[in-house]
Amino acid sequence: MNYKIKCNLLDKIEEGEALTKEDEERIKKILKQELEFMIRRGVLPTPKNFERWFYIFCYIVELGIEPSDEELLDLYVKSFSEGKGNSASLLSLQNILSEVIGSIRTTVDNIKDFDDSISKEGKRLEGFDSVKADIKGILKILHNMREQNKALVKKLESQTRELKALKRLLGEKEKESSYDLLTGLRNRRSFERSLRELFKYAKENNFPLSLIIMDIDNFKDINDTYGHLEGDRVLIKVGSILRNYLRARDIVARWGGEEFTILLPGTEKKDALHVAEKLRAIIENQSFESDEGHEYGITASFGVAQVDDGMETPEELFKRADDRLYEAKRRGKNRVVG
Repeated sequence: MNYKIKCNLLDKIEEGEALTKEDEERIKKILKQELEFMIRRGVLPTPKNFERWFYIFCYIVELGIEPSDEELLDLYVKSFSEGKGNSASLLSLQNILSEVIGSIRTTVDNIKDFDDSISKEGKRLEGFDSVKADIKGILKILHNMREQNKALVKKLESQTRELKALKRLLGEKEKESSYDLLTGLRNRRSFERSLRELFKYAKENNFPLSLIIMDIDNFKDINDTYGHLEGDRVLIKVGSILRNYLRARDIVARWGGEEFTILLPGTEKKDALHVAEKLRAIIENQSFESDEGHEYGITASFGVAQVDDGMETPEELFKRADDRLYEAKRRGKNRVVG
């Protein structure tokens, strides 16, 4: 068996391509085979296990082969023993899981309805005084069907619980991959994705889009004077200010260290400058106290830029805002430059 596995469906998901109806049906088939295998072999449905086994079952379904469990396990070891393998879009897989859970739930309900009808018909037949041998045989068959249905419902409900647990874990995994754990803001990776999407939309639709890059002034002095835990508290507080004083549609991220980025969709630069000035004043007026009781304040510098006709890439927008931030620092900090 060829161990250089590939999954075209996951490549399409990761690249953001639209899925066809055939793709969706193939994904459901992959999920069904994968989940049956994981339950059969007792594989714990962690995000990593689910992601890797999805990749393997995608590979075999696309090739149209039917390997044994032993061959599948061997394929897993050969493919992932060195930690190799592509990562699927967890959010897309969560949506697919929701469909699978819904289908199982519908199946369980249908089985229960059928089981109730079997029970009612059985009781009606038992009411006849002249029960013949063939009716007794029917009652026996109905009884066996009820028992089989009960076992199937129990198994499906167990699978549903496992799928829901997996979906929750996938949600946690997706959140971890998109958010900064210290401040709760978006992380750099998530922000870059939004910057690319909004920049493209702004250029194609002549839609105003502004970017603010903010940096806490002299942050190293805080760490050196009061310690890194105090520095973390400052970052958390600044993150809270940005989250609370900006609109819900604005995209705020911790870019790295003490630097933050803010995308303002539908906002001209002149308005973005007012937003940055408001944030600058709020931060300047905050009071902090170290564990030793020392009170101190902080300031921040801001660079502001807007998408214009001369820009061809989101990197150009970012560089312009970053240059403005550098100018604010050069001119004495605690100021906004746009």
